[in-house]
Amino acid sequence: MCWSKTSTTSFIALCNDKKLHFINPKFNTSLVKEENELKIAAAKEAYNKEATHVLEWNFIEESDPQYKEGARLVINFENEVKHVAYHSRGDYFATVSPRALRANDQVFVHSLSKGTSQRPFTKSKGNIIQVEFHPTKPILFILTHQHAYMYNLQKQVNILLFHPPSNFPLRH
Repeated sequence: MCWSKTSTTSFIALCNDKKLHFINPKFNTSLVKEENELKIAAAKEAYNKEATHVLEWNFIEESDPQYKEGARLVINFENEVKHVAYHSRGDYFATVSPRALRANDQVFVHSLSKGTSQRPFTKSKGNIIQVEFHPTKPILFILTHQHAYMYNLQKQVNILLFHPPSNFPLRH
């Protein structure tokens, strides 16, 4: 579970098996709820303009009983999702599927405003267990069982590789 809180929006993302559920919480103020609805509507419009998609995004309709509970979007994956991280600005979020069959399916970076999901890596970084965004720069921190990386999302290159001491196992 992850909570995206900016000055104007607030979503909760829940990982459940091979799905990521996007929720507009009931405890939000009416202004924040309205802003969230505008973001979801923009995401739906952007998603529907694209012909091909890496992942399937299902937008919850108002007639669905889940809508009353705050459910707005479900993203379907081929593998179990274990971790989700938001960027501090609220538009981007990343998901991790450590047991993905294909190495480049372990991490996806999603843009809510663009309605897109992308694979940031073409080569394996190892068994990825967690990712986090830098708060102001296009950098993704990647944690595996053996290493920690800093990855520049714009240039699509590793910036730094951390080699912890052998007696310091990285754990999630």
